[in-house]
Amino acid sequence: MSYFNQLAQRRHSIRKYSSEEIDPDLLTDIVECALQAPTSRNSQSVRLIVVDDPETIRSLSGIREHGSAFVAGASVVIAVCADTSVTRRPLADTAIAASYLQLAATSNNLASCWCHVEDTPGAVDETAQETVHKLLDLPESYLCHCLIALGIPEDADQLEPVERTLPWEHVYVGRYSTGEEKE
Repeated sequence: MSYFNQLAQRRHSIRKYSSEEIDPDLLTDIVECALQAPTSRNSQSVRLIVVDDPETIRSLSGIREHGSAFVAGASVVIAVCADTSVTRRPLADTAIAASYLQLAATSNNLASCWCHVEDTPGAVDETAQETVHKLLDLPESYLCHCLIALGIPEDADQLEPVERTLPWEHVYVGRYSTGEEKE
């Protein structure tokens, strides 16, 4: 099994973190990996806002009515954004960068979890997107696709590979087939 396949098996959403801080050099390495992610037409549209202030992290944990509370326990939260003035594919650009970010975190034995922002209703009278824009002073042209919460896993066993049943029936070779065609 390849190293990358092993890494993919280890990467899963972890929402509980220890109170330990992330080594700054490790964080730099993870951000560097995310910045190497490809973007549409090499637009380099991805903007990463690295948040380590506990008060701001607590505020970010309340951007959604449900599903964002775990963010409060993270040591660092990275808002993965795209400058829509330089790309026509902001969601593709940010999704790839966020994936690189999470795989790099796993590779460095850190826990991570994605918190969706882009089209999510907020916890108050505004969308999650509007709340993130206000909290992080984002320019109007920035689209925040997600927050990636990072931390030292509460339990090191949380990073053990997870056995998954892979949906091989969703893979088609050559072209789509229902399997009902006559041979």
